[in-house]
Amino acid sequence: MVTVTKDTPVGYELDGVKKQMVIQLMASRSWGRSNPVHWDPPYAAERGLKAPIATGQMSAAYIAEMCVNFFGEHFFRSMRISGKYVKPVYAGETITTHGVIREKTPEGSGYRFKVEAWADNEDGEMKTVAWIEVLVE
Repeated sequence: MVTVTKDTPVGYELDGVKKQMVIQLMASRSWGRSNPVHWDPPYAAERGLKAPIATGQMSAAYIAEMCVNFFGEHFFRSMRISGKYVKPVYAGETITTHGVIREKTPEGSGYRFKVEAWADNEDGEMKTVAWIEVLVE
């Protein structure tokens, strides 16, 4: 499903991924089983949260999935990522990722692409932001 080529222009919008945060996944060993704030509604409520929160790794993983779908193997060879978790992602929210190529710089026999990426919920609330750089040769 790789769509990037050396001809991909600045301003190109990556196809996002859309996922619902479900407690069953949030409670898995990989994502947060060691902390009940990620899977136990009463525990999360006692701490002032409206619902359990997903680990930041989950929204970052969805941004990475979007980039893998676009850059393919290039993502694993030369990726740099810098991100920030802006707001908690709650159980039940639907998260959608977005990415736009903001820079394209010649490098070696290819181009280094810089992507502005973010994940938001169904209400358009920004949850995670990131900058990704990938060299495509």
